[in-house]
Order: sequence, then structure tokens, then C-alpha cells
Amino acid sequence: METGALPDIQNFVRKFSTERKWDASLVNRVQLAVEETMLALMEIRKADFNGRAGAPADRPSSNSTQELRLELRAAGELAELDMAVASIDSNMEELIDSAKAEASLNESQLPLRILANIAENVQHFQFHGLDFISLSIRGKPHLKNTRKLI
Repeated sequence: METGALPDIQNFVRKFSTERKWDASLVNRVQLAVEETMLALMEIRKADFNGRAGAPADRPSSNSTQELRLELRAAGELAELDMAVASIDSNMEELIDSAKAEASLNESQLPLRILANIAENVQHFQFHGLDFISLSIRGKPHLKNTRKLI
């Protein structure tokens, strides 16, 4: 899992969305969600690695290649995105809640805040050394508490 893989992933999303005739808004939001999820995972790995005591040999480098499995599907008005990666020590759902609650913003929280704003739902499951992140994304932002003026 490296940022160099993003063009291939974006091409996958573009091809999938073209076949389903998704509007540009949904395609852009899905691509942004994939990118921000990957950046958040890489930042979490880096923080976990740097903050952990012990020999570096017992943990893969944050720059090492980690396999990423990506699944995308249409679900009514939503795009559902599932990502599976080697286990991380933190839970993305908890980190997103923490980032939303903090008044100040640091650079490492930016991907989490973006995800909090574009995803309808983020779920993070940890199972047998793998992390599964599931996102639901709506094409056009769902505006709560709004009224039509005319």
C-alpha cells in the first residue's frame, strides 16, 4: 500500500463508475475517499511504528509494500467501498471520532476529517491480523437541516 498505487486505483474506480453510469460527483467522492483512507492508514502505520517500543525488526516499515484489497459496489444511491489491509494497531472509527471532536487540526488528522465529511458511514473491523474498512459514500452531499427557499 503506497501512494504510487493511487493512479491504478483511481483508474479502477473510474472504469467501475463508467460502467454503472455514476455521476461525476459520486466518482469524485469515491476517489477522494479511497485516497484519504489510504493516507490515513499510512499515517496510522507510521504513528504506530514510531510510537512503539522495541526493535524495528519486529514491525514492517511504514514504507514497506502492504497488500491492499479493494472492493467497490453500488448500493442504491450509495457507493460502498471495502478495503482490506494488514493489521494496524488503531481503530479508524475511533480516530475519526477523536479528530471530529478536537477543535484544533493537525496535519495527520486531515484525512480523517475529510473522510468524516464525505462518507455516510465508516466501519473498521479487525479480524485475524487483517483490517477491514468499509465506507458508504453518497454522490451528492446529503444536507441535513436545510430548507428549500422557493
